Amino acid sequence: VALYHMDGADASTTVVDSSPLAVNQTASAGAALTTTSPLFGTACMNFDGTDDYVEIPQISGATTDKLNWNTDDFTLELAFYPDAINGTYQILFGRQASTGTTNTLFQLRISTTNKLEMVVRGDGSATTYTTTGTTTITQGVWHRAAVARAAGVFRLFLDGVLEGTLTLNSVVTTTT
Repeated sequence: VALYHMDGADASTTVVDSSPLAVNQTASAGAALTTTSPLFGTACMNFDGTDDYVEIPQISGATTDKLNWNTDDFTLELAFYPDAINGTYQILFGRQASTGTTNTLFQLRISTTNKLEMVVRGDGSATTYTTTGTTTITQGVWHRAAVARAAGVFRLFLDGVLEGTLTLNSVVTTTT
């Protein structure tokens, strides 16, 4: 479990975890905090849309229970401000065990049709499960995206409105 507010000094690459685990991360490939137009707090993370990222590895040896992506209920929520929406996949959050067509994958992204989309794969086959929202995402505006999983049902939200559901009881199996 982690809580990243993305607060800090302008151009900082340190991502502070405010949860009890306090597992701080480092932004990579040009990603950095900016104090220009944060949604709340002192800053927000700025990504160029090409290769910037913040890697949040599996927490090993933690004294607090870790998230089991295969069985646990969870909510993932984030705010994003797209400067440009260009009809290509734009990953907002991703978790992948490794590359390949049969490896575990979880993505929250902007689809090629400029809708919020959730993609899940991980049952050992090349089957990919996708649910795509109905609302067109506008650029130059803050949005909130969330995925909540409860009892095997994923719910996809954009700006507090349910956009889609996907029922998968045991598919996200990665631990890396």
